Amino acid sequence: LKISKHPDTGVLLSDIQIPHWQFIKDKIIEICNHISFIKYMGLDVAVTADGFKILELNSKSQINIFQYIEPLLTDERIQKTINYN
Repeated sequence: LKISKHPDTGVLLSDIQIPHWQFIKDKIIEICNHISFIKYMGLDVAVTADGFKILELNSKSQINIFQYIEPLLTDERIQKTINYN
């Protein structure tokens, strides 16, 4: 399912730019590499004025449940995320 507008506000998502995005990605990768004994992590992140806050980290986020909808690797974005390093 692809959406182009925010479901509540109707704002076009293609017009949104997340501040500090590269910094956030780099720091999350650094954090995940530091706790690499966890095989799979899902992070809830809130973007702040000067960076980000991690709200929670889930080590068992039930990724297998998502595959009931469709196989995960049929989505190119998920393939890129899993292969990102």
